[in-house]
Amino acid sequence: MARLEIAIVADNPETLEALTRYLEDAALHVQALKHLKLSALAAMPLAAVVLFPDELPLKAVCAAITGLRAARPRSLILLVTSNPQSFRAVMESDGSSLLPVAVPKPAFGWVILDAIRAHANQEEP
Repeated sequence: MARLEIAIVADNPETLEALTRYLEDAALHVQALKHLKLSALAAMPLAAVVLFPDELPLKAVCAAITGLRAARPRSLILLVTSNPQSFRAVMESDGSSLLPVAVPKPAFGWVILDAIRAHANQEEP
């Protein structure tokens, strides 16, 4: 399996540092972002984007998810949130991209890693 490219978006520096280290130790290549920048995310060849949206503006997160689904329809979007119902509108089928996945917060690193690996295994021919 090729080394997977992952982006993590979180406002909390400790979350970014700990999850980045955990996923890099599992041989993933991680881009840690403190700010949600759709243009940067859409330009990266990402297998997955892990978002911690609870500390970010809801409208910006929903717009980014919609944009990411259009720009990277085969990338996994993983939302680690304590309020998944807030994102219901952007988690429905659009007919062309993968459905985002919500993981209840708090989430252990291994849960996130397992979801990324399961997605990568489905994508392999």
